[in-house]
Amino acid sequence: FHFYGLEGETYEMKDGVPTLLDSVCEIGDFATIRATYGLGTWYIARYVNEKTNMDLLNYQAEQSGNVPVNISQSDRIQKLLADGVLVNMHSFPDFTAQEAERLTTLETNLNTVFEQEIDKFITGARPMEEWDDLVEELRQMGADEVEEIYNDAYARLEK
Repeated sequence: FHFYGLEGETYEMKDGVPTLLDSVCEIGDFATIRATYGLGTWYIARYVNEKTNMDLLNYQAEQSGNVPVNISQSDRIQKLLADGVLVNMHSFPDFTAQEAERLTTLETNLNTVFEQEIDKFITGARPMEEWDDLVEELRQMGADEVEEIYNDAYARLEK
């Protein structure tokens, strides 16, 4: 259960199923959880499966009394999955510990530069003629390596 972090620190086993600890869920926002524990949920991070997202949503629903539609409809969704009407597809593949560590470093650096520069393009402070320069800068920073890591991880899913 590497995608849950460390048993006793970030998750516990309940009826044989890993579940995020309340102390992790209490953080409340995905970016802080990722920064604090190296974990994340769905599209926010790649080192987890979707169940961690449901753990967090369930916790937030219990605390607030507001139940998100994906939780209130979970029994119906599970039946549709069992009947073959819906097909469960991975949002992101599981990465090895080494891949996840490398992605965290690469994506942190790439996202920092991208977010700073995209604002310049949006506001007109940087002309669109320089877009290719930004793309090349991101490639030099490891964008192609990110693509390779994802492709390798997706290839393992297909086996």
